[in-house]
Amino acid sequence: MVELIEYVIVFAISAGVAGASVMLVDEALPGLNAVASASTSDQLAGAARLAVVEDRNVTVLAPLRDAAVSCASGSLSVSVGSDSRSYEVGLPCSFDFQGLNGACALVFSAPAQALQLEVAC
Repeated sequence: MVELIEYVIVFAISAGVAGASVMLVDEALPGLNAVASASTSDQLAGAARLAVVEDRNVTVLAPLRDAAVSCASGSLSVSVGSDSRSYEVGLPCSFDFQGLNGACALVFSAPAQALQLEVAC
């Protein structure tokens, strides 16, 4: 009988700890997703600025999901999931890529004093 009571107590504690762990991880995921989206946006903006400053092609390989990259009048806009950010790049630009999904190669270049982007997903 004592062994049964010990088993029930150990099982209850284990189930409680497991449930609490799942709740903690579940609540942390939206925050981690937001950090990942911001990091991806910052990487793309950094590549665009590097292409402008060094006047060369800069390639970024990124796993994207429901992303968009557009640029107009020197303002680069990057949306990854529900997170959107804008960056000044210092050169005129005119491109708009929507619905980027999967492993994408983004190539920023700045020929003829204008920022350009080629995307392959």
